[in-house]
Amino acid sequence: MLCLVFVLLPKTNFAQEEKVADQQSHLKYIYLNIGKGVADGNLFGLGLNFIYLKNWGFSMSYNNLATVPDGLPAKYDKRDITNNLNSFSFRILREFSTKTKLIRFGIEAGPSFINYKLADLGSTIASSNNNSNSGSNSGFLSGGLFGGGIFNYGNFYSSGTSSYSGSRSNNSDKFKQQTLGLSLRAKLEFPLTRIIGIELAANSNINKIHSYVGGEIHLTIGLVRGKIK
Repeated sequence: MLCLVFVLLPKTNFAQEEKVADQQSHLKYIYLNIGKGVADGNLFGLGLNFIYLKNWGFSMSYNNLATVPDGLPAKYDKRDITNNLNSFSFRILREFSTKTKLIRFGIEAGPSFINYKLADLGSTIASSNNNSNSGSNSGFLSGGLFGGGIFNYGNFYSSGTSSYSGSRSNNSDKFKQQTLGLSLRAKLEFPLTRIIGIELAANSNINKIHSYVGGEIHLTIGLVRGKIK
């Protein structure tokens, strides 16, 4: 009988350890966050979050920062002619629970890929003057629904030329720059129900082209918390 106990005991311990390890690998929350904010321009953010039972996890996010170019003449619409910093980030996150399931906070950090589109004002002003002199307004109309931000697919300025086609552009030629950055985020979450919540966050990106710090308010949708007993 004693031998049987010694034989079964290791198997029991192993089974318990395997069960605990399996539980720790399970997802606790998974949700989408989407919203806007302000830094030195207008921020838009979209992210997908995975949090496991030990409150560690990761997030994947897209952010767009639209800023007004320095020296932009007053006659130009600041909403249409912007510098656009698009960042794609992967962050490791750690969340911290409180006594109530209706409030929690977290921190995130990780690398990001930066795609920066810089408005070329010299070419923009010259193009606008040429369009005005010829009586053509195609440059202004071509922006349409897709002007600015992530949907800007206009032709880009080429060194030594000042031509402007006005094709699906916001009347602004652009310079492209790309780099890597460090994305940092601290958030305060209010999971109002099991599937919907609100998130307040401080968001920053450190890179060699255009670093920023800003505030955001996001809607969270998905499995944002468990049941309140």
